[in-house]
Amino acid sequence: MPRSSSLPTITQLGLWSLTMLAVLTVVFGVLGVFTFANLRESSHDATTVQNMKRIALAMHNHHDTFGVLPSAAASSQATGPPQSWRVKLLPFLKESELLKKYDLQQAWDSPANLALSKTTPELFCSPLCDEAGKTPFVVIVSEQTAFPGKKGIHLKDVTDAYESTILLIADLENPVTWSEPVDLPLDEFLKRYPEETIHQKGLLVAMTDAQIVRIVKASPAELRNLATISDGNIAQFEHQVLKRPGYQDSGLINGL
Repeated sequence: MPRSSSLPTITQLGLWSLTMLAVLTVVFGVLGVFTFANLRESSHDATTVQNMKRIALAMHNHHDTFGVLPSAAASSQATGPPQSWRVKLLPFLKESELLKKYDLQQAWDSPANLALSKTTPELFCSPLCDEAGKTPFVVIVSEQTAFPGKKGIHLKDVTDAYESTILLIADLENPVTWSEPVDLPLDEFLKRYPEETIHQKGLLVAMTDAQIVRIVKASPAELRNLATISDGNIAQFEHQVLKRPGYQDSGLINGL
C-alpha cells in the first residue's frame, strides 16, 4: 500500500504561486503609487524652494542696485498707483520683457495690466498651489518687519540675525494675484499660522540670509520674533534647512 505524502502537489504549488504573485502585485502596486506620489511631492517642493531662493536673492540684488529692499507696495511716481514688489522685482528675475509690457502709470487691474496678470511669471509659480495668475509668495507687512509698506528698508535696519528673520513666505493655501499689491499684514500672519497649523503642515519661508527653511514648530511669540527685524529677541524654533538640488549654500551671492 503506497504511503500518503504530506508534500504539496504540483497543482497546489501552482495555486500557491499564483496567489503569492497576486498578493505581491497588489503590494508593489500600492508601494508604487506611494513612491510616485512622494516623488511628485518632492519635485514640487524642490521647485518651490528653488523659486523662493531666487526671489530672495533677487531682493538682495535689488538692494545692491537701489540701496533698499523693494517696498511691499509703492508708486513708481508720487502720483502713480501702487505697484507690488513682485512687479518691481521682474528685472532681477530675468523678466525685463514682461516689465516693458506692464504700464507702471496704470493700476495693476487696469485693462492693459490685468491681461498680464492672467499668467504667473515662472519664478512666482509653485506647483504646490497651481492656479493661473496666482502666486503663494508674499511678504509680511508691518512697521516692525522688513516690509513696512510704502518704503523700502536698508539691510542695516535688520538688527536681528539674518538667519532667523523672515524675508518672505509661501502662503500656499492663500495665493494672491501675482501683480496685485497685496501681501500679509503681521497680525493676520500670526492668526493664519497658529502653533497647531505649523506643527501639522509646516511653513516654508525665506530668511533674510536667503536660506529657505520649513518651520515645523514655533509658538506665536517665536513666530512674531521671526517676522520682526529688530526686537532684539533670539528666536527659538524648530526648522529644516532646504536646499535646491545642486545648490551649495555658502552665504549670499549676487548671481542668479
